[in-house]
Amino acid sequence: MEAKISLVLLANGSQAVDSCFRQSYSEFELLVFTDETVRVARKDERLKVYATSLADLGALRIAALRRATTDYLMFLEADDFLVGTDALAIFMTRLAESKVT
Repeated sequence: MEAKISLVLLANGSQAVDSCFRQSYSEFELLVFTDETVRVARKDERLKVYATSLADLGALRIAALRRATTDYLMFLEADDFLVGTDALAIFMTRLAESKVT
């Protein structure tokens, strides 16, 4: 079974959302923290959208830690995106290889 990762988007960024859902690695949840004026128009059980003020990034990071259901987190901002379709797969493979047993 592949490890699952929580991708946390702390802004309004459809480019970041789209790049996450283009990934070949599908074992992730995407937690989007956005202001109330923006809605993410995608239906996927891995996507969770939280309407909130984006003023305090520290508080948002703590909220993300509390809501994440996985052992690994990756934070993204509005202008960020995952390059290509295998970026997450490569990252998770290297993470698994780096574990000391």
